[in-house]
Amino acid sequence: MRRLLKSVFLLAICGLLTLPVQAAPQTAGPNPVLTITASPFPLVVNQLARITIVGTNAGATALDNVAITSGMPNNLSIEAVSASQGNVSVYNSAITVAAGHLDPGQSVTVYVDVAVVMAYPTDAPFNVCAGLTYLN
Repeated sequence: MRRLLKSVFLLAICGLLTLPVQAAPQTAGPNPVLTITASPFPLVVNQLARITIVGTNAGATALDNVAITSGMPNNLSIEAVSASQGNVSVYNSAITVAAGHLDPGQSVTVYVDVAVVMAYPTDAPFNVCAGLTYLN
């Protein structure tokens, strides 16, 4: 019996919510691209904002079992989460979107509506990390 081996890949970025943050694309093979933006900016305490995470398949081959994950810092209260495709789950401050299959050129967009409940004690910028995994 012959077994097919599959590999799981991870692309992750972290960004201070100032300007759009994008992970550097790979040059060969599958090419997932992940971006994070916040609007409005700058974020202000007691203000509502939207964090937008976009995962795009910029490669020439399809990506299977795509999942996007992100954790919100504890000074952001998650009000609502939606995605352009797939199933959304939220546990505490962790967000997971099981997006499934992405054809070449296809994107999945995750919208995270938050309320800024407090500033960091050191006035550090807001930092959000996201990751995209896929099976190929």
